[in-house]
Amino acid sequence: MGLVKAKIAGRAGTKVATSLGDLDAEDTASRRTSARRLSSVEGSERSLLARLQVETDRQVRETLILSLIAQGTDEAVLGLVAHLGGEDVELRNGVVEALESMPEALAPHLDRLLAHPDSDVRILVCNVLAGLKHERSCQWLCAVLETDQHPNVCAAAIEALMEAGTPGCVPALRTAMARFPSEPFLCFSADVAIARIARP
Repeated sequence: MGLVKAKIAGRAGTKVATSLGDLDAEDTASRRTSARRLSSVEGSERSLLARLQVETDRQVRETLILSLIAQGTDEAVLGLVAHLGGEDVELRNGVVEALESMPEALAPHLDRLLAHPDSDVRILVCNVLAGLKHERSCQWLCAVLETDQHPNVCAAAIEALMEAGTPGCVPALRTAMARFPSEPFLCFSADVAIARIARP
């Protein structure tokens, strides 16, 4: 029985090694198959993230991201978050969608991300919060309105609250209007958000 188990384990190890190697294959079909197979392989996040850094094919990228979502680990989340500050718009958008589907894995990192020195990253985090199904989503967005110094970040939080807000967010929206009285678009958006979420 021990010999049979050893053979099975050996075959599984060979398949994993093959899948890891195929992440760098020339043809996209092999890379995509490899990425899909690694979705359930513990400890493969680093290889998936390394491939995502250089992958240019859209379908392979999507499969890599889906596999990282399936992993759902801190390493997977932080590796995806790193792309929020990148120049590739398509990849950034894919990462935003991915993070929206990882509420429990992302939650421990949100306070730090909302304090990121790059305002563009903070804006994208607000975009994530718009679709994040987590009990603290509104709380995080309200904190942005009350403390963030950048009007564009606050505007992104207001936009997110138009989708995810509750009546309890109205005071924070009014605070944002008071903090940025010379930003007419922000104030207009806050008014719209208040009217929308305060509606019975």
